[in-house]
Amino acid sequence: MIRNSLHVRLVFALLLLIKGSGEAVAADLISSGLSNKQPVLLTAREVGYDQQRATATAIGNVEVVQGDTILLADRITYDQNADTVHATGHVSVLEPTGDVIFSDDALLKDQLQKGIVQQIRIRLKDNSLFAAREADKINKNITKLKNAVYSPCHVCTPKPGEDPQAPLWQMQARTATINEETQRVTYHDAFMDVYGVPVLYTPYFSHPTPDAPSQSGLLIPQYFHASDLGNVVKQPVYLSIAPNMDATLTPWYLSGEKPLLEGEFRHLTPEGYYEIRGAVTDTYNRDDLGNVIPGDEVRGYIDAHGKLQLNKYWDAGVDAERTTDDTFLLLYRFGWQDMLSSRLYAERIEDRSYFSIESLAFQGLQPQDIGSQSPYVLPQANFHFESDPLMAHSRLEFDSNALVLERQEGDTDQRVSSTVGWKLPYITHNGQVFETTASLRGDAYNVNNQPIEGISENNFTGQTGRVIPQVDMNWRYPLINRFSNGSSLMISPIIEAVASPNLQNSPNIPNEDSQIAELNDTNLFSPDRFSGLDQVESGLRGAYGMRGQMQFTDKKYVEWLFGQAYQQNDQSPFPIASSADAHYSDYIGRVAMKYKWVDIAYSFRIDRETLAPTSNEVSTNFVLKPLTFDVTYVSLKNEPLFGDRKEVFGNTALELTPHWTWNVSGRKDLGSTEETPENINLPVSSINPLVPSDGTVGLNTALVFHNECMMITSSIGRSYISVADVKPSTTIGVVLVLKNFGSTDSTTHSDNIMGAGNITSVNAQTNSGSVNPVPTSNDTGMGSTH
Repeated sequence: MIRNSLHVRLVFALLLLIKGSGEAVAADLISSGLSNKQPVLLTAREVGYDQQRATATAIGNVEVVQGDTILLADRITYDQNADTVHATGHVSVLEPTGDVIFSDDALLKDQLQKGIVQQIRIRLKDNSLFAAREADKINKNITKLKNAVYSPCHVCTPKPGEDPQAPLWQMQARTATINEETQRVTYHDAFMDVYGVPVLYTPYFSHPTPDAPSQSGLLIPQYFHASDLGNVVKQPVYLSIAPNMDATLTPWYLSGEKPLLEGEFRHLTPEGYYEIRGAVTDTYNRDDLGNVIPGDEVRGYIDAHGKLQLNKYWDAGVDAERTTDDTFLLLYRFGWQDMLSSRLYAERIEDRSYFSIESLAFQGLQPQDIGSQSPYVLPQANFHFESDPLMAHSRLEFDSNALVLERQEGDTDQRVSSTVGWKLPYITHNGQVFETTASLRGDAYNVNNQPIEGISENNFTGQTGRVIPQVDMNWRYPLINRFSNGSSLMISPIIEAVASPNLQNSPNIPNEDSQIAELNDTNLFSPDRFSGLDQVESGLRGAYGMRGQMQFTDKKYVEWLFGQAYQQNDQSPFPIASSADAHYSDYIGRVAMKYKWVDIAYSFRIDRETLAPTSNEVSTNFVLKPLTFDVTYVSLKNEPLFGDRKEVFGNTALELTPHWTWNVSGRKDLGSTEETPENINLPVSSINPLVPSDGTVGLNTALVFHNECMMITSSIGRSYISVADVKPSTTIGVVLVLKNFGSTDSTTHSDNIMGAGNITSVNAQTNSGSVNPVPTSNDTGMGSTH
């Protein structure tokens, strides 16, 4: 930075070649003195050369331009005998980086490698400010500042008669040394001031320059207090291994538990990336109820992700999540999850062909889960091929799946499924769209120890299979009208008809991948609504309905879907209504609206006989300053998959002032009703047994102060989940982020009450405080203090 401020030596060096006298000679030499350097343009009111004193001078609104660098001063003098350059009066330099350097007086020598600059001020392109009473340039790389101050905060210009106001925070030191070679700033006898009041002293402090690449060091510590963990202090240490590789180690010091070590490693390669997160602790041993018993227990988790692009068509990756026990992630605030999944895969994509092979493993975290009965997929392969257009624009399709599923205890099976199909699209002259698909599917199973419902003494072991011919026809008639005001209306009736032989799913065929069976707006017009292959719909079936959209100007719209499904087969395993023998489903629909600052989506299911809603899901996103909120309400009744369920969750933010924001988030199970022997209806949790009967899963509130140079988040959260050693608890935390100093992610200091699907962890952040999925050149540690 200081080197840039003294970059004017390229300008002054031109004067070394001045040999003549008079203004014309001086100006000519200035413009053409360095033929091997970038051209220089100098303008001033007067330019002259004093041959007796051997000095060249430019006076009055001096402006020197060389490339993208601009120097301004009132006066520039070069003393050839002393080999010194003296710039005085409103000296400023605009660098190509956007940095601006100000000074009142600069005296340089030894071809500008050394010198003294008085009252120097440097405004960096991110508006950070360095200021010092005096800058002593030791050599081309090292500059020492005396009585130095650094702050990224705005400094307001005082009104006439008022004293200058101190920035929100600043670092001031007796001396500060800037090393351009190592790109690091070192302070001696340093104070951190808040509004001009010293609050922290250190005899030594060091941090990278704001524009420096990744460097190792300490990140800002974090603190929170939890009623179950006690006082928790986390001190991340950032390690810059290479420009494309870094790591973060975060020791946790807990007053209520033994210490914990958290870590993260990230590596970006030319072919892809991989990252590994984890945590481990050797803590107190506990029984199933959470009571401390003699001995220690090693607990932890690992979360690894990576992907490599092997060539133009092939890529491979891994996603691995494992933990030592069911409650570790919940106890240490790494997230609330029902299950962890791991995947090792490779896939190929070329034109319309797709192939993948993968291995899967699962770890259930619910109390009823039995680890030895969790399935392992070793492996599963999928292949899809679609031909180029054939006659009449038809296409030939082929799909195949192979699966090997194992368990330590329980049933295992192997499956091969293949489907060949022919798809024929047709569009009439008036815009009706027909799409007909004829397919033949064959499934073969090798099953070991498959439980047979109703027969407890015998399980099935052997081979079985099925053949499923099917014809599917889809008709759509999109009608569009455009209005003179720029809006448009689209209405499209839809009919889906599917025919296949009436089949009963054999009890000898296991159901591993088709246990989720729910009719909704996403699968209403699907020929097979099961999520997997083990269960199939059969017989004559279909659906009818209508899609539509009203598109207004300025990104305002209303869209809708309404329909009903039909199935002839009374024994179909896919439930389309609350009664098992129904031929017609309940009415299915969805309405979504966007109008300026609000987005609303409403999905519903209405009983076809009583017209009473049996399923409702409303999600609302509202953004109208100063208020922002995102709320989802779910109400299910007699759902085949979830039964009765009712809950609400969301978060809201209120911008109190331009710098203060109040956040509130929460999740509450509104419960269902359960009839007791006394015929009294009592609310019970419908989410899972970990939630108390009043249904409150968790609440959290935070007050955030933020401006251009810092952010402080003060939060308090309450979790009501209770299982084993996890009890209802309250967490209070404070997170501080300082611009251009090391900082850490704040997601783990409070209770994760929203049930996030991924493990969260502390991550090294950039100078601006944003998390990066892979290493970048901006990750910067604070350095060290003594």
